[in-house]
Amino acid sequence: MSLALTGPMAYCHFELERGTHAFVGRKPEHYCLVEASDLAIEEYVPPAGIERPGAICSRDIRRSYDLRDKMWADKVSGGGPWAGSDFAGTVSWAMRCNLRDRLLGILRAP
Repeated sequence: MSLALTGPMAYCHFELERGTHAFVGRKPEHYCLVEASDLAIEEYVPPAGIERPGAICSRDIRRSYDLRDKMWADKVSGGGPWAGSDFAGTVSWAMRCNLRDRLLGILRAP
């Protein structure tokens, strides 16, 4: 499945989410590959071999969401708990943490 998102700063915002997102803690586990591109959706070509079973879950995990323990873990910005009922809010928080960390890194650069 492909999803085209457009708008001010859409590419910059979602580029920070690039990678495999894992939904674990319950069976079956699910994996979602997030790619960001400035190409039109008609021109985008997914990674080679991605259609093979297990191809997504064999990649490095960018962020995981433990649905049983209600925890999220992020390779870049850490992680933490969530109440369990507001998953969209948790994803939004994780994205904002990542964006904040990246911006602070730019500001601190020599």
